[in-house]
Amino acid sequence: DAQPIELAMVAEDEQDLAPTSVAAVYPTSSTWPENTLRFYIEFTAPMSSGFAYRHVRMLDETGGIIEGPFVEIEPELWDPGQTRLTILFDPGRVKRGLVDNEQAGPPLIAGRTFTLEVYGAWPDANGQPLGEGGFRKMIEVGPSIREPVDVMDWTLSAPVRSSDPLALTFPRPLDWPLAIRMIDVQRGAEPVAGNITLSNH
Repeated sequence: DAQPIELAMVAEDEQDLAPTSVAAVYPTSSTWPENTLRFYIEFTAPMSSGFAYRHVRMLDETGGIIEGPFVEIEPELWDPGQTRLTILFDPGRVKRGLVDNEQAGPPLIAGRTFTLEVYGAWPDANGQPLGEGGFRKMIEVGPSIREPVDVMDWTLSAPVRSSDPLALTFPRPLDWPLAIRMIDVQRGAEPVAGNITLSNH
């Protein structure tokens, strides 16, 4: 007769999972141009969708809430892994000469300091609230940047050995995910395998 096989299984308790937290906000620098159009929140694990605009807000120096700074897009702008959220400032308030800009003013004002706050009650994909009580980032607002990107201003440092990195230096911060996606190295028409990393904001 066949002997039964016994297998003990222990269900993973969701409470024992490491809490999801904010890994980074891009731009990573503490100073953002007044005409910043978008930023990115990267999480350590997948998040639930449909909650972003109830859990992300901008505060002024007094702690007051900035009303209507974002374009509330549905569905929200998540990457496929649900770990990176793109949030757009209202372009009608950012761009000069438009009615919203004239009446409500820009969401960010040069010379002032704002705080980006992510509520800790925001549930991740497992329904658990963010760890560390959420996230706060203080932002100093600098002058608007209106000059287009000019690749002639970039500096290229070639590697000494094939194992050394190829360094590309920009005169100002670039959009993080776009830079990762749009910049590559090719040999003829073929891409060269490697990893792209960004540093110094």
